[in-house]
Amino acid sequence: MDATPRYDSVVIRRAGFCGLVAAGRLARSGSLRDAVTVVGPRVEESRRLVGGCTLRARSLEWIAAAMGREREEIESRLLDPGLPPASTHRQHAALLSGEAESGLRIVQRTCFMDASKARRGRRGGTPLAFGVRNSRLLALLEELARENGVRFVEAGGAAADLRAIAGEKALLVNAAPGPIEGLEVAAPPRRPRQFVAAVQVPFRAERLDARGVVEADESFVCWLPDAVGLQMGVFYPFQDPLSPSADFYGIVYRVVDASRAADRAAVFERLSATLLAVGELLGLQAVDRRETRGEAMVPVSPWSRAPASQPGVLELSRLCGAGSPIITGDGMTRSAIGGVVAAESVLLGRDAAADVHAALAGYRRLNRELHLLLSTLSLPARWLLRSAPDLTLWRQSRSYHRDMWAGAA
Repeated sequence: MDATPRYDSVVIRRAGFCGLVAAGRLARSGSLRDAVTVVGPRVEESRRLVGGCTLRARSLEWIAAAMGREREEIESRLLDPGLPPASTHRQHAALLSGEAESGLRIVQRTCFMDASKARRGRRGGTPLAFGVRNSRLLALLEELARENGVRFVEAGGAAADLRAIAGEKALLVNAAPGPIEGLEVAAPPRRPRQFVAAVQVPFRAERLDARGVVEADESFVCWLPDAVGLQMGVFYPFQDPLSPSADFYGIVYRVVDASRAADRAAVFERLSATLLAVGELLGLQAVDRRETRGEAMVPVSPWSRAPASQPGVLELSRLCGAGSPIITGDGMTRSAIGGVVAAESVLLGRDAAADVHAALAGYRRLNRELHLLLSTLSLPARWLLRSAPDLTLWRQSRSYHRDMWAGAA
């Protein structure tokens, strides 16, 4: 039940997932009905893989809760029944060796997550995750938010744009990276010391069965040591109506120090070579790389709660994305949880920033641990992944039993 509202309207500077989820929930409130506005460009679907494509099944429950729908409806509107199911039921992890140019081989391998082995009180067999194009999911979230009464205004998102729409007691929500232009920045974020560089592309499973490394409903997580640390790759079953021949997608990434981030072209070239080489190892062929390949160099932000850079603004994107982006495949889940928790907190008159930060603590801990394995601890991580992979990945694998993947059903 909503408490006495502190705000007469909510204006959200939009970037994506977390803002749309929060908007969809807030618009269902009696106190804010017809008073929630999202400011920014409309979602444009594209074949290019921009943003994450790993949708943990748990995210569907949070989206359904935000939008006031059943999980089955969200799933049926998102996934095309005429395409491969794009669902993952088991995750395999492997340490690789070799060079991308001359071929890779598996040194050590383990199955570290299995949907059939649910903890007591949970239903086994529910998919761990789905592979979907980010812009397709965002388009669905926008559609659901509109159905809930959210108003969309295509404006720039600067302070003047937001104030022109806001009511007398409006809450401003920044759901985009970076501060709102035109508002005072009280605590400028520090310059990033590290980045996560990533390259991703959809694949066609031409020789998947012949290779025999994974099956059509399994994902593959791998690490490849090189001269500067560890590259990490993940390959998931995938579907996309704009690339109907694709039935997997893959992404390879690494943590990059700021001193090396300037040479973006060289970093992306090496990652791209590894991506294609792992695809070859699995029996996958890249689909229309010129039109579909996505690449990004995203800064790593502090895991601890930083002071608000713009007081009076709920910095939702900053809260949901704290830490190392991309590496744990939890971006959509964190955004879904953060959007719901922020909306409920606002409606109850609570400190939304504190509530979101607390709700995502477990995700940040796992994120930081994997970040350390890819950066500071990359040398011992090579030995651990070779000699004791199950022990090395124990905390990551246990996240399944904490309802961070398949869900609570």
